[in-house]
Amino acid sequence: MKSSKRAKAFNKIFFEPKQSKRILMKLGKEVFQFWDEPSCNWKVEKGKFLISTGTSSRIIDSQDWLELKMN
Repeated sequence: MKSSKRAKAFNKIFFEPKQSKRILMKLGKEVFQFWDEPSCNWKVEKGKFLISTGTSSRIIDSQDWLELKMN
C-alpha cells in the first residue's frame, strides 16, 4: 500500500531574515517509486503528485502539483 505522504528529497538551505531564494531540486524516478507486494518489484505510476516544501513534514510553506507522464 502506498503512503499518501512520503518524504523523498531533502536539501538544507539557510536564509537571512526576510531573504528569499529560488531553489531547484531534481527529482529522479526513485522519488516516485513504491514497492509493489504482489509483483515483488519497485513500480512507478503516472499521475498527479502534490509536491510540498517546508521546514518539516508538519510545517509546509508551499505546495504545487506535478504531473508524471510515462511513455
